[in-house]
Amino acid sequence: MLLHLDDPTRVLALGVDHLAHEIGSARADAAVIDEADRGYLPGVVSADSADERARIATTELPNQHPVLRSVWCASGAVSFERVRNNRHLVTLEPVFDRLGTTAMLATPIRYGGIGLGVLCLDETGGPRRFTPSDHTRVDRFVQRHLAPVLHASLTRHARKRVTLSAAENDAVRLLAQGMSYAEIGRALGKSARTIDNQLRSARRKTRSRNAVELIAAVELIAAVEHTAAVEHTAAAQTSKRFLN
Repeated sequence: MLLHLDDPTRVLALGVDHLAHEIGSARADAAVIDEADRGYLPGVVSADSADERARIATTELPNQHPVLRSVWCASGAVSFERVRNNRHLVTLEPVFDRLGTTAMLATPIRYGGIGLGVLCLDETGGPRRFTPSDHTRVDRFVQRHLAPVLHASLTRHARKRVTLSAAENDAVRLLAQGMSYAEIGRALGKSARTIDNQLRSARRKTRSRNAVELIAAVELIAAVEHTAAVEHTAAAQTSKRFLN
């Protein structure tokens, strides 16, 4: 996973493939989503055939459904040994019937209290009793390996998406100190018009609507840059333990 730290989708796919093999599930899928998102649409799928992968990847489940909420609220993996004739899953039965799902083990992917996504392991050959060992192996891998590496990967990816120029950073830094455009211009030896253009560009890059949001966004970018090296080191150590 460490070799693909710049690609969160690849990191997630490797984790999904590993767990599907480790647990012996017929297939597995996962998505990087937020708890508040409306739907769960798999971003990566591990399955035998291309048709099955396509079918899973285009099937969206309601993220606010009580069953998915129970997964988000859980501290570890949650198993559903029968998805048919299960009163908690009755509204999802048509979807599971179409996908051929007969049992499921799902877990939140969480790091430092932050929800990163959901991972599901599916059985298609009939009811399956997931053992305590299955739960332990899934929880251990997700919490010790997948979650920290995925978090580091997402952080690096986000940092690359928003990059302000040195001039834009200087202007925002002085803006945060309460300076007016004219004062910032005098401090940096530029016109107020130039400062206005630089701050407009910074707002556009960070999708900020005003100065308050811009300052908050730039502070977040700075925090990410400050912690990225530490997280990269932690991810490297985690992956090394996993590979060993």
